[in-house]
Amino acid sequence: MSDIALCVRRILAFSVFAGLISILPLSALAPEYRTAYLVVFETPAVKEEQPAVKEEPPAVKEEQPAAGSQPPAASGSGDNAGLEVVPAPVPAPASAPVPASAIGGESPLTHVVAHGDTLSGIAAHYNMTVQRIRTLNSLENPHLINPGQTLLLVERPPEPRRHRVREGENLSVIAARHGVTVVSIVELNALTEVHQLRIGQVLRIPPAAAVATTARSVSSASGMIWPVLGRISSYFGPRWGTRHTGLDIAAPSGSEIRAVRAGRVEMAGWWGGYGNCVIINHGDGVRTLYAHASRILVKRGERVVQGQVVARVGSTGNSTGPHVHFEVRVNNRFKDPLGFLPDMP
Repeated sequence: MSDIALCVRRILAFSVFAGLISILPLSALAPEYRTAYLVVFETPAVKEEQPAVKEEPPAVKEEQPAAGSQPPAASGSGDNAGLEVVPAPVPAPASAPVPASAIGGESPLTHVVAHGDTLSGIAAHYNMTVQRIRTLNSLENPHLINPGQTLLLVERPPEPRRHRVREGENLSVIAARHGVTVVSIVELNALTEVHQLRIGQVLRIPPAAAVATTARSVSSASGMIWPVLGRISSYFGPRWGTRHTGLDIAAPSGSEIRAVRAGRVEMAGWWGGYGNCVIINHGDGVRTLYAHASRILVKRGERVVQGQVVARVGSTGNSTGPHVHFEVRVNNRFKDPLGFLPDMP
């Protein structure tokens, strides 16, 4: 009897459960899903204390509605009242690149004088001294510069040199005459037959010759260089019962004679016992003289730079052999050239 009663109770319980299932909707048991938005309250205190809240994580950005659409309406409970969606921050535009011209460029070699320019102003602009500009340009009066005048700011390199082979010359003789090495001449001219030079053949002489290098890199306190490298055969002062007004420097005939400083050629031609002679005015009353030249390579009035070849060694005029008679005159008074020249290299 008890088994029958237990079975009846189970049947009744299952019937009640089945009835309840049929009455209650199944959707009531499902959870409610809603779209989430990153929001902040329009409260100043919150904005000042937590500015990082405005940044949206990537997942939330993907779920935001498209631009221009309205967010879903608030539920009846009013949970979204007083809230707004914060837009994604707009990245700041990248700064424009700095043009290369604003960084700087090469320093100019010359300056063309404009209206209102002064020598001191030009010197300050290029971080130079007035004396340096005067020396480079042989300016006698620093207050007299004219609009349109071109001023040198650096020393110009010596012009390319060429040598025409003469009878009896070989590479050793030519190299010694120009103060360079035989190897440098061979390499520059790509010579294959170094022992078979032709008379009249033109050879290029390296610009970095020993004479040129010395002339441009070694100078005295006065800014002068040696006009030619050689043996001093006669010094300044008393000689043979007279006064020798210059310095005699012996060198092979045809050797290059260089301007000891920048200046303007005052005289270029034959002058009595001096023979072929060049006089250069360097400004401030300083002049230099180069005598007994075999050949003159400049003209009167021409402006020359330091180290420029102005003549070639010879024995013209009252001379007993190839050499340069070199004089320094200050305010038309003869001075000992050794007081203006650097130590002989």
